[in-house]
Formats: sequence, structure tokens, C-alpha cells
Amino acid sequence: MAAEPQLTLIFQDGHTQTIRNYVMTPSTVIVIDEAASGRELRIPLSELNLQAKERAAQQAGLDFAPPIS
Repeated sequence: MAAEPQLTLIFQDGHTQTIRNYVMTPSTVIVIDEAASGRELRIPLSELNLQAKERAAQQAGLDFAPPIS
């Protein structure tokens, strides 16, 4: 079984975070990498550099587009 692709989030302040399992809402990325332990991280899209994130996702062959509300 192939490993799930990694997605690197790029924040407005320049730091990054690599995730694998996530759900997107029109305003939030919900990271569920540790859902089995009862933890989930909610990251407002306003904290992300979406243009840099989209470029990085395209380079990794991933589609990263927030759903339209």
C-alpha cells in the first residue's frame, strides 16, 4: 500500500507544517493526522499563505483548493 501524500502548509509568518490527513471547509483546514488519539487541529485559512500553498501543492501533484461556501 502506498503512503499517503504529504501536504505542506505554508503559514503567513513563513513557517511550515507537513500533514497527511485533513478536511477542508471554506474557512478552515482540519488536520486529522492524530484523530485516533482524539486530537484534531483546526487551522483558519486566514493563517495560511494560500498562493504559496497552492504552488507547493501543485509541485507535489496535489490539489489544494478550499471549497466554495
